Amino acid sequence: MILGTLPYIADGFPRVWPKTIDSVGRLSFEHVMPGHGPAQHDRQPMTNERNYIEELAERIGAGKKAGKTTPELQTEITVESLKSIQNFAGEDIDKAVVEPEAQAALVEFDDFARHYEVAFP
Repeated sequence: MILGTLPYIADGFPRVWPKTIDSVGRLSFEHVMPGHGPAQHDRQPMTNERNYIEELAERIGAGKKAGKTTPELQTEITVESLKSIQNFAGEDIDKAVVEPEAQAALVEFDDFARHYEVAFP
């Protein structure tokens, strides 16, 4: 359920996910076993994902309400502009965030992240 990274939400319900994650967060547990990736031993990845989804949904909703088109929103809402990403990744969003458990399991990994902009004609 919680990857701790950017979720694929094309066919999801991002407006209700934060409340769902809040409900899960009120439960008593010590570990999260995601569908992908290593076990998580604290709630921070879950909180990071919740905050990202909430911020993204709010920004898109406000833009749509203001009459902005999808290409305009795709241009305005960037990785650099999302505070929730900065809170997760730090100020240097080009530095890869690789959890210690993942580092231990990997033979090698990149220490940088690539961000791509999608442009529409």
